Formats: sequence, structure tokens, C-alpha cells
Amino acid sequence: MSTSKRLLSLRHIGTNSFWTFLSRVTGVVKQMIFTYLFGSSGDTFWAAFRLVNAFRRYIGEGGALGSAFIPVFNQVKEKEGEETAKAFAHRVMTVFGFFSVGLAVVLSLLAFWYGPWLAPGFSQERMREYILLMIVMMPYIPLVNWYAFRMGILNSFHLFGSSAAGPVLFNVVFIGLPLFFAGKVGIYVSAISVVIGALGMVAMQYFDIKRVGYAFRPVWQKHPAEAKFWGLFWPTAGNMIALTVKNFLATWFLSFFVGGYVAYMNGFTVVSAPLGFIAIAVGTVMMPLLSRFRERGSKEEFSQAVEEGFLFLLYWTIPLMVYMVMLPETVNRVLFYDIFVAFLGRSGRMTPELLTLSCEVLRIFALSLLPMSAAVVFEKIFYATHDAKTPLRSSLLTLLLCGGLYFLAFVPTLGVKGVIIAETVSSYVVMMYYFLRMERSLVEGKVWRNVFSRGMVWTGISLVLGWVVREAYIRLEGIVGKGWIYMLLAGGVFVVFMGLYYLFTKFFRVGFHR
Repeated sequence: MSTSKRLLSLRHIGTNSFWTFLSRVTGVVKQMIFTYLFGSSGDTFWAAFRLVNAFRRYIGEGGALGSAFIPVFNQVKEKEGEETAKAFAHRVMTVFGFFSVGLAVVLSLLAFWYGPWLAPGFSQERMREYILLMIVMMPYIPLVNWYAFRMGILNSFHLFGSSAAGPVLFNVVFIGLPLFFAGKVGIYVSAISVVIGALGMVAMQYFDIKRVGYAFRPVWQKHPAEAKFWGLFWPTAGNMIALTVKNFLATWFLSFFVGGYVAYMNGFTVVSAPLGFIAIAVGTVMMPLLSRFRERGSKEEFSQAVEEGFLFLLYWTIPLMVYMVMLPETVNRVLFYDIFVAFLGRSGRMTPELLTLSCEVLRIFALSLLPMSAAVVFEKIFYATHDAKTPLRSSLLTLLLCGGLYFLAFVPTLGVKGVIIAETVSSYVVMMYYFLRMERSLVEGKVWRNVFSRGMVWTGISLVLGWVVREAYIRLEGIVGKGWIYMLLAGGVFVVFMGLYYLFTKFFRVGFHR
């Protein structure tokens, strides 16, 4: 890597990583509490939440709105000035405000029609619960649009904290309300928590938005930059739609397996933790920088920022992936079983069978951590260069691959694991597709050679240490009990593994240099 001044601010990455780390930790706690309270009966909530949460994953976290807005907004601000940029921003928010409210109303009115098509495996009673949960959560859609739009503005001003902290508050609400009201309201308290938590996310941004002078005011007149914005938005929206259809297909297949959706969400929540505080944090900081370097025509700065981003990503992602593949039980047992045994003396509705299935799912799901993380960063690179078609094609590729491979779930020996295998295989194909589509005129060739060679070294070190630590764990597991003792063992195993990884990379001088 170049020894010149670092372009990718570790302070900005650190801000995003800190809040995203807290978001993922509280997200894991949220999943733990939910699994304890509702067990496999929570399938209906997660199936319903998947619809409305699509607008957070594919709009809120760098999807259609943010990815199309940031490059155009930066361009307008640099070339035409602050006031013109404000008019453009308010115009976009006016359009999306009306659109998202209308969408939520239409989806609510038609829920009893399309609901049975999305989850045909539910019984009549569970189907009614599933549809009502969707309707309760519909206000989340306009709220998350508002949050995503303001996050795009604040990110352009390098103000990442309030937007990154919003999901933490969301999770805290999701944890607190069910703990106190699940006995009275049942699973519907989780749907109510989603709406209240989204309001909290928007509120977190209030002071920063006011400070930069972008408090919302409706603008009805069209803006000249809208054409470029919509040119980026529609392919990105197609990207969102393709991934949402893929998620609905997963919901359709998982609805045939009792506990399947909970096991899927347990694995997805664990893998999402490093995906969020590493990959999404890196991508969020990279995109405004890359957009600026692209406008300047500076290939050297563009290449250096890409190299720094990928090296930071791989240095931490590879060992975490290897650890979860080789020792998934140390993660799942602590999060969804032993912690409740330690504090409450019982495991709630987390049965041994569901725990075993969750561990098997996580082992497979963890294999997708590296390609999913790389895809997040690749996507930001393409959006920064005003290329929204490549991410769209990657999403269509994901949809086609998963749509065919999901049928592995009906193989008797696979079941739910067939869905996870499908998503893991598709993630590797998409990563390779992104890499092959990357224009060599954008990034210098030596960048990829350095990233690949370092990645191979870090993978080798992680595999050797993983094998050594797993052998020690197997010998110790048989002599420890449940609860606190097992939690101490699992925590110690993780600390030893990551500590050795850090020391070995430093000893062999292959660490990520600041």
C-alpha cells in the first residue's frame, strides 16, 4: 500500500464502526430476547418484518435513495453552490415523502390479498397474524425513507454519528418494549416497537440536520439535476426490487419449516454484526471520497482509497469468517442458550433441536461473510462512478441463482440449510462478477495484486490458528457445564483466536498498517 498520506479517514470509519458495532451488538441482543420470548412462534413476525425492512436494507443502508442521491448532491454542491444543492435536496425529499406514504397505504389495503402468496406454508391462524403484523409495521416505510434521505445529506458533510447511532436506539426500543409488554400484547408488541424505534432514528438526526441548515421544506418545482438523479435511481431501485423478490422467495421456502425462519434470522443476525461494523462502515466512508476523486479525475487517489478500504475490510473479515465456520457453537450457545441458563436458570423457548439447527445454519452462513462484505464495497465503488447498472445486474444474478438453488431446501437431508447454501453460493458468484466488471481504467492493477496477496496470507494464518484453537476447545468442552462456565470458555476461545491472529500478523509484518 502507498506510504503517502492516508485518504480513507480511520476516524470516520471508527465513528461508523463504533455505532454500527453497537447497533449489531444490540441487534444480537434483540434477537436473543426475541428467541427467548417467542421461539419458533416468531416465524410470523420475521416473515412480516422482511417486507418493511427491505426498505431499510435497500434504501436506508446505501440503497436506491442514498446511492443515487449522494453522488448527484455532491456534484451539484461543488459546481452550483450550497443554495442550489439545498433546493435539489428538498425537491427529492418532497417527491419521496409523498411516494413512501402512498406506498405504505396501498400495501396496507392490499395486505390480505398478497399476504397468502408470500408465505403459503403458514396455517390459517398464523397467516392472519402474519398479515396483521405487516399492517401494523407499515409506517416504518415512510419513516425509514426520511431517515435515509437525511443520512445521505449528513454523510456528504462527513457527519456520520447521529445516523449511525439511530439503529442503536431502534434496537434498544425493540428490546425494551417486548420485555415489559410481551405478556400483555403478545408478538404484536414487536411490530409496535418497529414503528416507535423508527421514529427514534429520525429524531436522532434532528440537531445535525438543523446545524447544516437542511431542515425540510417542501419544494414543488422540478430541479435540473433531477434527470441525473433519476437516471441513477431507477436502476438502483431495480436492484432493490430484485433483492426484495429474492427475500420473498426465501420467505416462501422457509415458511414450510417450523423454526426455519428463526434459525435463519439467528444466523443472519450474527453474520450481519461484522458485515455492518466493518463492511458497511468502510463503504459509507468510501463513497463520498470516491465520488469526489472521480469528479477530479484523480486515478491515483481513487486507487489508493479503494486499496485502503479493501485491506481494512479483509484484515478483520477473514479471521471472523474462519472463526464462525470452525466454531459456530461458541457463538450460538452463548447468545441464544447459555446466557439465559446463566441468568434465569432456563433457556426459554430455545429448544436443543432449534439450537443445533441454528449452529448448522451459522456454519454455512458464515462462509458468505467475505463475499457479502466485498460486494458492499464494490457496490459503493460503482455508485460513486455513477454506474448503477452493474449493481442492478448483480442483484438480478443473485435472484436467478437463489431462485434456482432455493429448491435445495426440499432435499430431505438439507431442509432449511438448502436456503442458506443457495445464498452463500450466490454471494461468491456475485463477488466475482463485481471484480470482473471493475474497469481497469479506474483502479491501478497493483492494488488488486496487493489486496489478493494479503488476503491469501491472512486466510492461511486464520485457518491454522482456527484448527489449533478448535482442537483445544474440543478437549475442554467435554469437561465444562452450562451457563457461566461455558460462556467463559467460549469467550476465552474467541479472545485467544483473535489475539493470536493479531500477534502473528504483526510478527510476520503482514498486518494492516495505519
